[in-house]
Amino acid sequence: MECNAVVQEGLWHSNARFTTSMSRIMEEYSHPFKDDILVSTDTLTCDTPDRPKQWERKCQRRMLKTEENIEA
Repeated sequence: MECNAVVQEGLWHSNARFTTSMSRIMEEYSHPFKDDILVSTDTLTCDTPDRPKQWERKCQRRMLKTEENIEA
């Protein structure tokens, strides 16, 4: 029975470390970034300086640019 208590305590400490780490990460990244693309989940569009665009088209273009940069 004592072994089970040790395992449970270890799991509790592991969970506490995980929760603390995730809280720190969420706090660090829970703000808008300069080049964020905000996508409407209702229409799957994003606002651009030109006009609202379908997210799929924007995403595909961005993926192609990323692939080109990786290959270069």
